[in-house]
Amino acid sequence: MLETTLEILNENAYSLVAKDDRYIPDFMRIMINNRLAVDAEDWVKWLRYVNTGTYNSQWMIIDMMKFEQSKGT
Repeated sequence: MLETTLEILNENAYSLVAKDDRYIPDFMRIMINNRLAVDAEDWVKWLRYVNTGTYNSQWMIIDMMKFEQSKGT
């Protein structure tokens, strides 16, 4: 998993964020994703859960279980 954070330049967007008591800090959501996900698609599903929308990033998810071990030459 690789990530880069994207800055939100439109401050009005923050007024659209739902006020909710179920907030989970993003660093915790990422750690939970890494532990619970069984593949890349599942990782994305977990990331969407309880998303506040205040921390926007660009993600590259690599499913290492889909790679075959090199035989070496």
